Amino acid sequence: MSPAKRWWCWCGLSLLCLATPAWAEKVTEDKPKKRPVSIRPKPKKRASLTSQHLDTIVVTGSRRGRRLKDTVNQTEVITRQQILRTPARRLSELLETQLGIQVTSVAGGGTGLQLQGLNSKYILILVDGQRLSGRQRGILDLDRFPLEQIERVEIVKGATSALYGSDAIGGVVNIITRKNKRPFFLNLSGRYGHGDGHLMDANGSTGFYWKGWSGQLSLTWLRYDAWDLDPSDPGTTGSDDHFFQVSGRTSYRISPRTHISLRGDYQLRDRAGIDNNSVGAVYDRKNRTETSTASFFLNSLLLANEDLMLRLRWKNSMAYFRDQFLYSHRGGVDPPTFQKTHDWIGQSVAQLDLGVGSSHFISVGLDALYEHLETDRLQEAYAHRFRGAMFAQYEWMLLKPIRISLVPGVRVGYDTQFGPTVNPKMSLRIDPVKGLAIRASYGWGFRAPDFKELYLQFENGAAGYVVIGNHDLKPELSKSLQVGVEWLGTSWLTFRANFYRNDLENLINTETIPTGAGEPLRITYRNIDAAVTQGVETQIAFSYQKYIQLTLGYAFLMSEDLSTKQALLGRTPHRGNVSLFAQHPGLGLRLTLSGTFVGVRPFEQDLNGDGALERVDADAYALLHARLSYTFWRKKFEVFLSLRNILNAGDPRFLPIRPRTFYVGLRFRH
Repeated sequence: MSPAKRWWCWCGLSLLCLATPAWAEKVTEDKPKKRPVSIRPKPKKRASLTSQHLDTIVVTGSRRGRRLKDTVNQTEVITRQQILRTPARRLSELLETQLGIQVTSVAGGGTGLQLQGLNSKYILILVDGQRLSGRQRGILDLDRFPLEQIERVEIVKGATSALYGSDAIGGVVNIITRKNKRPFFLNLSGRYGHGDGHLMDANGSTGFYWKGWSGQLSLTWLRYDAWDLDPSDPGTTGSDDHFFQVSGRTSYRISPRTHISLRGDYQLRDRAGIDNNSVGAVYDRKNRTETSTASFFLNSLLLANEDLMLRLRWKNSMAYFRDQFLYSHRGGVDPPTFQKTHDWIGQSVAQLDLGVGSSHFISVGLDALYEHLETDRLQEAYAHRFRGAMFAQYEWMLLKPIRISLVPGVRVGYDTQFGPTVNPKMSLRIDPVKGLAIRASYGWGFRAPDFKELYLQFENGAAGYVVIGNHDLKPELSKSLQVGVEWLGTSWLTFRANFYRNDLENLINTETIPTGAGEPLRITYRNIDAAVTQGVETQIAFSYQKYIQLTLGYAFLMSEDLSTKQALLGRTPHRGNVSLFAQHPGLGLRLTLSGTFVGVRPFEQDLNGDGALERVDADAYALLHARLSYTFWRKKFEVFLSLRNILNAGDPRFLPIRPRTFYVGLRFRH
C-alpha cells in the first residue's frame, strides 16, 4: 500500500472510531421559565478590568469550560480585549511579555518559547484543542499565528500528559480561535511600519448569524523586509517574509442542545535570506511553507436536570504541512540543495462528561492520532506512527465549610514505536477563606522522540559533518510539581505566586561518533542527559475600575544539567515583566506599555577556532513596547501608533530580533 493510501486509511479509521476534546463553544441547555421582570432600573456596578478577566471561560486545564477564577489547575489567559490593546501582531510578540515565558528566536526565521526553563520541544501547541503539524528543529513556529483570528490564548504550565499525551512535558499553549455570535460583522485593519526595512500587513474578516446558522471568513496578508544586526558581513539576521492566510468557519445548531461546526484554513509563507560562513562563502536561502487544516466539531448535551448532566464532545481534525527549502552557494560549483518535507497529522478525540449534582464531575475519553512524515533527510522515504489512548478524570468538590476540589486523572496510551505509556496526575484546590485559593498538582509527562531524532540522515558537506538518527531512543520522561497561591481579596488588587519543580530523565541530546582521519564529523542522538528546573513566579496586579491596570511580575529559575552540573543553556535565572494599560472611554483614548527584563543567559560557542565549545554568558537585555490608540465615530474606527523594541535590544548571535520599529495603522469594526 502506498504512503498516501495508508495515510487516508488511518484518517478514515480515526474519523469513524473516535472524537473531540473540550472547546470554547457552549451548548444552550433547557431554557428556564420566564419570570416577571421588574421595571425598576438596577444600579450599575462598574466592573474592574481584573474582575472581567477572571470571569473568562477557559477549557485547557480541565478539558471542559470553567470560569478562570474557578479552575483547579493554575491557568493563565490572554483575552481578546488584551490582544486588541497590545502592540503585538503575532503570537510570538504577544507571549514575549507574559510572566515566566521566554520567546526564543532563530536566526533566519522562526520563533519558539520556554516555559519554566523547558524549551519548545517539550511544550504542546494546540489550536482549539487539536495538534498541528510542521515542527522544525523541535519548534512549531509561533509566527504562523496572526492575532486577528485569535479569541484568547490559554497557558497551563507543568506536565499535562495525563490530558494531552506526548510533548506536554513543559505545558500546553491552547490557541482558541474567534467565533461569530452576531447577525453580521465586518472588521478591516491595515498597518505600515518601518524598522531596518518596511513592514506592511492587512486583515479582513466578515461573518453572519441567522436562525442557528453562523459563518465567518478571514483573510490575512503581510510583507516584512529582511533586516540585519551585523552590517559587517553580507548575511541577513532576519528573513524577508511574505505571508497569506485564509480561514473559514461555519456552525449550525441542530437543536437547543446540539450543534456542529466546521473549520478550515490555508497558509502560505515565503521567506528568503542570506547566510555566510567564516571563510567568506555566501549562501542564498529560500523557504516556502504551506499549511492546511480542517476540523469537525460536535457538541451535544444528552441529558440535563437537577441531578444529572451528560455531554458528548466529538472533534476530528487533519493538518498538512509542506516545506520546500532551497540553499545555493553564490559562485559555487556545486548544484543548489533542494529539500522537501511533507507532514500529515490526523487526530480524533471523543469525550463524555458526566455531572452528578454539584459536587461530582467525571470525564472519560478516547484519543487517536496518526502522523506521517516524508522528507529527503530521513533514512527511509517516509515514517509514520499511530498513537491511541484512553483518559479519565474525576473532579470532586466540597463547598462547605470551605471549598475543596480534588481532581485525579490518568491517561493510558499505546505508541506503535514505543509501546504502552501511563501518565497519572493529581490536582488539588483549597479555598480556606473567600478570595484565597491554594492550588497544587503533581503529574508525569513524556515526550516520544520525533521522526528526525529516530531516522534522520543528513550530510552538510560545506560544514563537514553528518547527522544520523538513532532507532533505539527511548521517550523522555518528566515529573512535575506545581504549588500556587492566588489572592483575589479586592476588585482592585490581585496577587498570585507559583512554585514549581520539573525532574526530567532520558533527555535526548547529540553525541559525536568517533571517525577516522579525514572523515567528516559524525553526530547522532542519545538518551544521555537528566535535568532539573525549579523556581518561583510571582505577579501582582492593580486596577481602578475600567481606567487603569498595572501588572508587575518576576520569575526566578534554577536549572541544572545533571550530567555536567551546570545551568541549562539559554536559561536566565531572573526575568521580570511590567504592563500598564490606561484608557479614557469618554475620549476614546487608550495607552498600553509593556516591558520585559531578561537576565544573563549561558551559551556555548567556539571562541578560538579550535573546535571545542567554550561557555559564554550573553548580556542581560530589556524590551519595551508601546501602543497609543484613538477610537472615533461611534467606536467603529480606531487609529493607532505602536513602537516595538523602543530600547533597540538585539544581538545577531544570542538575540536575533528586529531593531526598533514604529507602526501606524487603522482599524474598522462594524
